[in-house]
Amino acid sequence: MQTGRLADILVKDGHNVTFFIPELVSINKMNGTKLAKVIRMEGFTDAFLNSMRSYGNLFDPNINTISARIRTIEAQVKFCKELLQRKNEIEIFKNEKYDLILTNGLDLCDVGLMHWLKPKTFAWLVTGPLHDTVMYPSGIPSFPSYLPTLEDTLLGTEMSFFGRAENLWNWIVQTVLHQYTAFRMNRLFRYYIDPKYPSVYDIGAESSLVFINDDEFLDFARPILHKTIYIGGAGLKKPKPLNMYFENIMQKGTQGVVLVSFGTAVYTPALCPKKKREIINAFSQFPGYHFLMRVSPDDNETIALGNEIPNVQFVEWLPQSDILAHPNCKAFISHGGFNSVLETAMRGVPVIVLPMFFDHFRNGKMIEHRNVGLVIPKTILNQESIENSLKEVLYNPKYKHAAERLQKLMETKPNQPDETFLKWTNFLLQHENLPDLIPVGARMNIISYLSLD
Repeated sequence: MQTGRLADILVKDGHNVTFFIPELVSINKMNGTKLAKVIRMEGFTDAFLNSMRSYGNLFDPNINTISARIRTIEAQVKFCKELLQRKNEIEIFKNEKYDLILTNGLDLCDVGLMHWLKPKTFAWLVTGPLHDTVMYPSGIPSFPSYLPTLEDTLLGTEMSFFGRAENLWNWIVQTVLHQYTAFRMNRLFRYYIDPKYPSVYDIGAESSLVFINDDEFLDFARPILHKTIYIGGAGLKKPKPLNMYFENIMQKGTQGVVLVSFGTAVYTPALCPKKKREIINAFSQFPGYHFLMRVSPDDNETIALGNEIPNVQFVEWLPQSDILAHPNCKAFISHGGFNSVLETAMRGVPVIVLPMFFDHFRNGKMIEHRNVGLVIPKTILNQESIENSLKEVLYNPKYKHAAERLQKLMETKPNQPDETFLKWTNFLLQHENLPDLIPVGARMNIISYLSLD
């Protein structure tokens, strides 16, 4: 969605934009853009979706393992292999000779294609917090002494000695896994395109800019490079009035409405029934609030759990951003996906995060760091912890005050995301490339970079 909004910003500015969507997840048919030319590539196996579903019960604290991360890497490698096997279908992009390609920062396959497609220049587009996959090849410094790693960690910035030791171990594991990912991607490109194909890390180091869908006032304060540009919330539309159905829902509850959504990637029927029952039972202890909960299609089990609780209502889809902007929305219970966290911050709503996997944990700690919400770890997720967190967020005014302050900072900061994105994109197009912003560290191997030699 965020990438599509950026495409629309460029089209409105007069650019000719092609939005390429190789279907990583076949059930997601949304284009995200209303104005750009869309080329969708279908027919891939659902390796990535299957790797997500293989987690099973996402409330289980024992599923966030190194082996689970490796399954995700294998899914990414399989997807890239299938893409390169069909390289004749993407030959059109090579023939177009694009002035600029914005490439996804989730894995290294997209950036690897840049050497083959040969645009005049390219830039990373990170759709969430700055990812280690992008930091190392770009030469962006990472300090595990006070910056928590991105994946599967509930550490914040203020760590004890043992916390720093744990974070250092997490950083080492992530670095090894990303090196392994790069090794696998290099083998694919050298097999399917050219035996002398350069390393995906070397290709990534040549990116002119790194656009980050994050906000300086939301994320942990951290060192960045001149080439890193924060554009969190770019293209996010102003809230629209709700239709009659959802407006009627927002009028329920004498004290307001609490929105509950775990995102499209979380398959709610697979969540532990006992945990879902405890969550819904906790809602029943707040009769003055109406709880609007999004569930996956045909999740009759979850719906049945709330049949006898009058202040809980289930829907399969909802206009999340518009509901968060409604004055009667008093809090948001989320899985901690970054788009949800960013939307919540921009709407000034306190949030309770129940992290599931990947960056959800870090995003939740980021919310806590800014005092706009709380995190409930899986290890203590039960009716009591839900009730206590709701009491704190709903009845302690500090969370609403902090959320409104964060919203104001993001709305009034000097460099607004839409304008910043356009200015830097046009500047890059004007000069075709910006090698001046590439640090020496981006071209160093990991041994030299860490002075281990």
